[in-house]
Formats: sequence, C-alpha cells, structure tokens
Amino acid sequence: MPSKVPFGGTLTGLLDFWTMSNGLATAIAWDQGEVSFASLASESRRIASALAEMNIRPGDTVAIWMANCPAWMAVFFGCARLGVRVAAINTRFTTDEVQDVLELARLSNVVAYGEATSGKLSYPFTLHTYEEVLSAQAAQWSFAAPDAGAVLFTTSGSTGKPKLVLHNQGGLTAHATDVARVAGLDAPGTVALQPMPLCGGYGLCQMLAGIAAGRSVVIQSRWDIEQMAHLVVEHHVTNFCGTDELIMRLLSTSIADRPFPSVRWCGYATFSAGLGDWFEAAEARGLRPVGLYGTSEVQALYAIQNRDAPIDLRCRNGGFPVSAQARVRVGFNGSDADSTGGVGELEMSGPSRMVGYDGDVAATEQAITSDGFLCIGDYGRLLDDGSFLFEGRSGDWLRVSGFLVAPTEIESVIERVPRVEGCRVVGVDWKGAQRPFALVTIGTGGQFNEQAVLATCTRRLSRYKVPVRVEAIEAFPVTDGPNGTKIQKHVLQKMAAHLIAG
Repeated sequence: MPSKVPFGGTLTGLLDFWTMSNGLATAIAWDQGEVSFASLASESRRIASALAEMNIRPGDTVAIWMANCPAWMAVFFGCARLGVRVAAINTRFTTDEVQDVLELARLSNVVAYGEATSGKLSYPFTLHTYEEVLSAQAAQWSFAAPDAGAVLFTTSGSTGKPKLVLHNQGGLTAHATDVARVAGLDAPGTVALQPMPLCGGYGLCQMLAGIAAGRSVVIQSRWDIEQMAHLVVEHHVTNFCGTDELIMRLLSTSIADRPFPSVRWCGYATFSAGLGDWFEAAEARGLRPVGLYGTSEVQALYAIQNRDAPIDLRCRNGGFPVSAQARVRVGFNGSDADSTGGVGELEMSGPSRMVGYDGDVAATEQAITSDGFLCIGDYGRLLDDGSFLFEGRSGDWLRVSGFLVAPTEIESVIERVPRVEGCRVVGVDWKGAQRPFALVTIGTGGQFNEQAVLATCTRRLSRYKVPVRVEAIEAFPVTDGPNGTKIQKHVLQKMAAHLIAG
C-alpha cells in the first residue's frame, strides 16, 4: 500500500492542489475560451452553494445531462465538495432512457443548460478572474471523503437493461493519478485532447487524469472530426485517446499528410471490427497508436500497452495495469485460476474497481469475488511479462465441439471475401449443438453469394469453425452509447435463431 494517498483521496483535493500550485494555468480549453484551475475551483464552490441551498445533502444524487463543456466539470467538482453523487447521463438518450436512469438512481434533480424548471438547476456558466477567486468568500466544504460516492455510470446496455456502476472519490482520484503517471501526462509540454463524452467513463477518466497531471485538456462542445483535427494542430496536442473508428475518421480529414507532428501517442479501444490495417496508416501520419483496456466497472484506461513496444505488440487489446496495486488473473468465478497462457475469464482488482452496482446487491455479489476480484465476463489470457490480452466478452465466445471459438476469428476471414462489408458471428443451436452463424452486410452494388463465403471459410478455417449458415442483412442493429454506437449482439442472436428455425 502506498504511504500517501494522492490528493488526500478526494476529487476536490486534486483540483484544489493545482489551484494553489498553479491556479492561473489553463485547466480546460474549448471553442469558447479557456478556463483556469482557479476559475474551475471557484465555480465548483458556487455550484456547491447553489446545490446546498436547494437542500441537496451528502449522499444525495444529482444528474448531469450536458454536452462536453467546462460547466460539466464545475458541476461534477461542486457535487464532490458536498459529497453528492453524480449520475452521468448520455446526451444521446431519449426521454424514456433518461427517465429509466432517474428511476434507477432514485433522484429528481438534473443539472442542464436552459431555463430553470422544477427539479432542475439551470446552469449559466460564468468565468471568474483570478482576482475574484482570491477575494471570494465562498464556503469551504468539508464533506468530500475518499469513500464518498462520486459518480454513477450506466452500462452500455448492448446486451440488456443497463445497471448503474458506482465509483467513489478515492477510486477516481487514485486512478486519475496512476493514468497521469503511466500515460506520461505529467511530462513537460503535455497538452491532452479529450474527444470522448464526459458522460461516459472513457471521457471522464481522461479529463480527471489531465487535471491530476496539472495539464491543459482540450475538449469540443460538439462532435466534429474536422475541428478535432485542427485542434490537434492548433493546440500542439501531445496525447489523446479514443476509439478505433475515431482514429480512422481522423485519418480521412482534409488536413494534409502527416498533420500531427506534436502527437507523442494516441490510445484506442476497439469498438469496430473489420476496419482493416489502419495501424500502419496511423503510424505513418505520426499518431503512434497504443492499445488500451477498460470497462465502466474498473474505469477506462485500466491497462495500457507498452508505448515503446513495436507496433504489432503495442496495438493489441489489453496491456499492463496502470496501478501497481492492480492484479489480474484468469479463472472462472474465482476458481480454477490459471497462471499464464490459457484463455479464460479475466478477474481484476485494484483501486479503480467499482464499489458495486448501485441498488443491486445481487448483481454486485455475482460480479465481485470474496477476495475482491471483479468478474464481468471479459475473456483473455495472461502473458509472462505481466500484461494481459483482452480476447472478447464471454457472451461473444462460442463453445463448439468442446473448444472455445472467438467469433472475431471467423469474422475476419469472411470480411476478406469480396463485396462483404461487415460480418458478425453468433451461436445458434443446430441439431442439439452450438454452431457458428454468420450475418453479413454487403457493399453498395454487391451481390451476396453464400456458397462462396462458405467455401472461403472451409479453406481457411477448421471444420468446426465454419458457419452453419451465412445470411445477408441490410444493417447491423446498434445502440448508442457515450463512446459511440455498439452492435446489439443479443438482437443478432434472436435474428439468427429465427432464421435457423425457419
């Protein structure tokens, strides 16, 4: 255990440290100006005062339903000063989806831009000068504590109804500090771009890591890939993390070849299969991609690949845990733990682990072992160097002829067939056994030939991996998440079951 908890283990301790150390420095840069650490801290105190006047107390929950802006972080830190939890709501949610979150979190207070209405705190963000901050007589709150609940993330909902993942201030602060150190955000001249929504763990973890490093973080109030490319150049951005699709789209912007000389590396999480060999294209443009691993339950950037490794090693899913206290093992619900090499369920521990699923004791007990390891159904394997590889979700794996089969292996073969645009493989019951079933999308003007696809699979795959059927559909069903769209695997499974039964 470390001898000293970083920033006192609280989020306000993190912000106030840099306010006292370098208050005039820019904390957040966006398309409407810059906000200093001192301004952000002062505004968080104003928000805490307003919330207290609304009779919101420690342990209560307030929802933030806003796009990326400094106000989001001011409200977040304001709630932290009061010991109030934040329910981070995806701005893409429909009214019904928002209502589901409000009911799950048992709250009625929502912070958003707009005119004040019942149950809502209108937020007109104001900038304060440094002199105003120094002379301010705002109340100094003392409710922040390491074990105080801080944020509730909704799970993606791609396989069913979402749950609320609870993290406390100590876990967020420790993880932000670890990420800042391992990712090199505390290096001189660092400027981080944070392109992901703050309502998701990926975006918030990046923002907190930048603040923990005392560095400037650049954000966008609305998603615009062309603007993002120009921000990288304009602000001399050195680091950013996103999805594989984001990086691919960044490479297609109108800026000339090799437009990113300031970038030291960019982290990515795999969201879209079948994007081809984009790693080399990104490397040639100066982006230096690095694989990451994270979930809502252990926070984004739980693990990072070695940034100095050759491209084929650093562009793998998984990595080395950023915390020296983190532990990863492979087993099955706490038993039969494997050392290295074998594929099995990843079990993880460390300071970034969630407190639990809020209001769902049964789900929490199922996910966390008696010795504190998290089991959420991610499959992978351990390597001798202390890192791990993420191979996929347990629900994505198939048990065929007694063997575990990764659908991505079959998908990659089928996506090389001419005119096949995308492929997803699910398991179906075929004559009393599980068999692969492939669903594909076809490019514009293309014609689908099932026998040609099956012939390719037969040549390149073991017999038990060859799909029992290949069916063309117009588009994959998707759901919107804070980090982008995800294909609804459970919907595809129902489609395949219906087709095979017909």
